[in-house]
Amino acid sequence: MYRTKLLLAAIYIVTFISTSDASASDFFTKRENQLNMTGTLNSRYAWQLELSYQHKLLSFLDVGIGAGMLKQWYDDAEVASGDVAYKEYTSWRLSEDDYRVQKLFARPYIQVSTPELWHAGNCHFRLNTQAGVMLMLPYESVGVTYMNGRPHEEEHKIHSTSKGQWAVPFVRPAVEMGIEDLGFSLGAEFSTLDIYSFRRNIRFHDVSMDGMYEKKRFTWGVFLNLSYSF
Repeated sequence: MYRTKLLLAAIYIVTFISTSDASASDFFTKRENQLNMTGTLNSRYAWQLELSYQHKLLSFLDVGIGAGMLKQWYDDAEVASGDVAYKEYTSWRLSEDDYRVQKLFARPYIQVSTPELWHAGNCHFRLNTQAGVMLMLPYESVGVTYMNGRPHEEEHKIHSTSKGQWAVPFVRPAVEMGIEDLGFSLGAEFSTLDIYSFRRNIRFHDVSMDGMYEKKRFTWGVFLNLSYSF
């Protein structure tokens, strides 16, 4: 399935490049530098907020770099506790602040665009696709409270790992509208993001979190991008 998607993406890009000569005088070729603010909602119950800069290399090709944060808005509290054999403690629970995964990332990418396809008044439209890699901060920690049934006899510890999925390939097809120096894009994001990758590598006192979280190797989402060109 992934090979088919990559092939379709490659065909899409080649089609864009083959039509690039027609774009020499269109509205979008004047946009050499661009600042972007992008918001995304994905299928792992998480939102992403990102700021990025991109520069035009050719009429159909831009390169960019962004940085942002990903955070879940929904948590599965059922996986946040269990039994443990540690000192006099018999059970553990995850700190509430750590129920939801939160990650920082950088995002280098390229963008391939069609020429202007249509315009109405001051509104100009085209299609574009971004492809690149989300580079996750290679670290995650969680707080764990150990308990033995007596409320005043608890111990709190931080457990962390640097093992997990730190490079996440992605593709973002979109429809873009330009109005003077401003731009608006609406599109979809497809990636191999496994949001619990680091968390499943956390272990403490013979307790492994590996089996507590679902393993899903494909994530999709929708995004809205606001841009300013100069």
